Amino acid sequence: MRQVRDKTHLACEGWHRDIRNLFTSLGIRQYLCPIKYAEFVLGNSSIFFDRYNTERSSMDRREIKTKRNIKNAFLKLRSKKEIEQITIRELAEEAEISKATFYLHYRDIYDLSDTLGNEIIENLVKGISNPDNIIEDPAAFTRELAFAFLAQKNIIDILFSGSREYKLADQIEQSIRTLVFHIHPEYIGDISFHLKLSYRVKGIYYAFRDNLNKFEPGILIEELCRISDNK
Repeated sequence: MRQVRDKTHLACEGWHRDIRNLFTSLGIRQYLCPIKYAEFVLGNSSIFFDRYNTERSSMDRREIKTKRNIKNAFLKLRSKKEIEQITIRELAEEAEISKATFYLHYRDIYDLSDTLGNEIIENLVKGISNPDNIIEDPAAFTRELAFAFLAQKNIIDILFSGSREYKLADQIEQSIRTLVFHIHPEYIGDISFHLKLSYRVKGIYYAFRDNLNKFEPGILIEELCRISDNK
């Protein structure tokens, strides 16, 4: 709860600082009363909003850069050690930010890891053009999912290693299930669909992952598709 209050307080401070800086840049040395403030904004709307949007755009770029630095620092540390061994202090030092800045964006290390993991899963699911292929065209579903795995293999190997190794397949399965149920609510109570989804998602993932160092990716994917077609 204290972190939420601190985050809200810092956000409000930032907003007030933006307004103060904006007014100073426009030659206003003190706050106006509400009526005068409204008159000022209405009379100078184009200047006010253009300047404010410029300031916000600059802040957005800084935020994007900060998050990118945090992400890169985390992936660097995560590639060397288990998530349980990473501290906020060393992450902040690696990203060249303060601990307070980190807490503006994430609750803790696990929140950061989950956020990055969710991005990976979202991209994997986006790689599936037609979820109906789970039933209608298993080979096409297998091919798309395997290529989606391959495209993000490096970051998957970092984020979903060690104690988090088995989370990826479970989360992908749940995301696809949610997507399909939105389109086909009649599948919710269909045991055949549930079993086929689990079998195909986890079968494809583990068979592909565990054999990737033994065979060429293209050959491996085509063989998985052939097996999938033999329903």
